[in-house]
Amino acid sequence: MQRAGLGRRWPMVERYADQAEGLRRLLASQGPRVVTLVAGRGGVGRTTVVANLALALAALGRRVLAVDGDAAAGNLNDLLRLKARFELAHVLAGDRTLGQVLVRGPGGIDMLPAARGLAQLAGSGGRGGRWLLERLAALGAAPDFVLVDPGAGHGDVLLPTDSPAQELLLAVSPDPRSITDGYGLLKRLAWRGALPPCRLLVCQAADAVQAAAIHRNIADVARRHAGIALPLAGWIPADTTVNHALRLQRLVMEAAPGAPLARAVQQLAETLLEPTRHPSGAAGGRMGMESLVGSRPGFVPVAA
Repeated sequence: MQRAGLGRRWPMVERYADQAEGLRRLLASQGPRVVTLVAGRGGVGRTTVVANLALALAALGRRVLAVDGDAAAGNLNDLLRLKARFELAHVLAGDRTLGQVLVRGPGGIDMLPAARGLAQLAGSGGRGGRWLLERLAALGAAPDFVLVDPGAGHGDVLLPTDSPAQELLLAVSPDPRSITDGYGLLKRLAWRGALPPCRLLVCQAADAVQAAAIHRNIADVARRHAGIALPLAGWIPADTTVNHALRLQRLVMEAAPGAPLARAVQQLAETLLEPTRHPSGAAGGRMGMESLVGSRPGFVPVAA
């Protein structure tokens, strides 16, 4: 794939009029789906889901950009077996071009290392995300899906974009601490007015009954105390195949496409391809915010 450079100036001021205009028309209709998978704490399996979901969407014929905002070991860069030398922060500083930073992963996935750069873009409002999508279009790499992994506990560092096709997947596990921290993250985003349409993803569930119970409890609290609609995106089973795939240095979708986790991720990918019909997010007005802040701090929704 041929990629163009961005020069050494702050790239937000540059204009590639022909490509950018085409992208503006695209965004005016639907544009790329920007899906950010967040979790209140580590150990949920968030990065494993993002990596395998990217592969599943690519296998369904979609062009996928995975944005790795996690600086910790075991991040997307590691799971996708990539050797990224630079990241988005180098582009924003004018030290590297976007084409030099993008890395091609398995299945034709593009991966953008952005452990520091994502936080920098977060302060730019919707311009930062739009700039990134315009630059990708200028490189001939405009994605159908942008999957963002901001790192555990950093879900409030979102890729800023005014694209109408942005949503959050809040990942929780059956661990009560994961549920409590995930709900806390949801409250912080709502309080800041930064909560796009959001769905719940229950990871490491024993079965559909446990996943449904976890969803029912946390969705009920979110609705009653914060006015937030939180439909269920799906659930990912606990699966020891993950450890087997890691030993082979492969993703589960590659090493064992028939495994329970792989089938669940495939179903999630197909769900994301369905036309979006998001309910409204947090309740507006001061009453909604007072209700949010006043929710019971010790509540721990757990499976019945």
